[in-house]
Amino acid sequence: MKRIFAMIFAVLMCGALVACASETPDQTDVSDMNTTVAETTIPPDKTRLKKVELAAVKIDGKWGYIDETGEFIIKPQFKDADSFTDNGLARVKAGSRYGYIDETGACVINPQFEDAGLFADNGLAWIMVDGKYGYIDETGAYVISPQFEDADSFANNGLACVKIDGKYGYIDETGEFIIEPQFYSADSFANNGLASVGYAGAEGYINEYGKFVIFPQFDFAGTFADNGLAIITVTDSWPYKDGYIDETGTYVIEPQFEGAHSFDDNGLALVAVYDYDTSSVKHGYIDETGAYVISLQFEDAGFFADNGLAYVEIDGKYGYIDETGTIVINPQFDAAYDFADNGLARFRVGDYLTGKYGYIDETGTIVINPQFDEARGFVTIYVEE
Repeated sequence: MKRIFAMIFAVLMCGALVACASETPDQTDVSDMNTTVAETTIPPDKTRLKKVELAAVKIDGKWGYIDETGEFIIKPQFKDADSFTDNGLARVKAGSRYGYIDETGACVINPQFEDAGLFADNGLAWIMVDGKYGYIDETGAYVISPQFEDADSFANNGLACVKIDGKYGYIDETGEFIIEPQFYSADSFANNGLASVGYAGAEGYINEYGKFVIFPQFDFAGTFADNGLAIITVTDSWPYKDGYIDETGTYVIEPQFEGAHSFDDNGLALVAVYDYDTSSVKHGYIDETGAYVISLQFEDAGFFADNGLAYVEIDGKYGYIDETGTIVINPQFDAAYDFADNGLARFRVGDYLTGKYGYIDETGTIVINPQFDEARGFVTIYVEE
């Protein structure tokens, strides 16, 4: 639940806001088979909306938001701040509570929650009050009252995994259980309608009716990518190995990596292998057959952005490569991050504790000088004029 897959090789390497006052589950029918899932909404006509590009940055201990020129659009004032979501709202923290602001910095939902998530496409966000999780809409009104021990964002099919009485199940947008709580772990549904769950000591995959499609057999089962492949981990031997399965549970790429990530839209996946000769981890990229397209050679590496560039680390410095593995921006930064849709990427000069963050364009030219204590990537949203 809300897991961020940690690559196994890591084990080897040793004030208040001023503006805002062990049996297998039933395999036949665990829910109403006529249950409908969320309908796809038609995106708004963006030609009639104003395009806004903002990034959250921290300076002098406070978070605010800058535009593409580095100018503050929302002055630093928050204890924490996240990127904006498509509905034009961003989660911020004032004092010890979370709320939401719009692109002008105006408070839309007063800081009042102990914790809060980002809004999903259905307009609902999980929140925590008095140690219990529920869901609010974009006005801050409760849609599902706080009652769960844990909760995740709604998936595109209109289901969200929640925990109650120590077990995970799935609810619809009214808070009704569609799949009864029975799993020791659970993740959101992928676009193919399958979700990873833990049951009887292993992880497998269920469909939207709670029926196992791939029986629990893995030590870790990741979310399916849009190409129909999912990462799995097996621990039959040390070190643990990652591989990929298809939607039937068949191995497409045998477990062989100390670290693996989901496939990007370009058909490449970042993997890592421990080199016992050099006692180091090397990163490279494979295609959907498991063949190396970019050989194992990097100390660290990231995902390919829509512009076809990914950050890599060579000899302790970060630069960027294209999808052939050719260096496009020479390694020169102490840290680098994914490019955003606006063609800007964060970088850092100096160490993690005292270094400063800035932004470069796709040629590697610095467009916003390093000056921020922390920084997030730019997000493009469309709002009414």
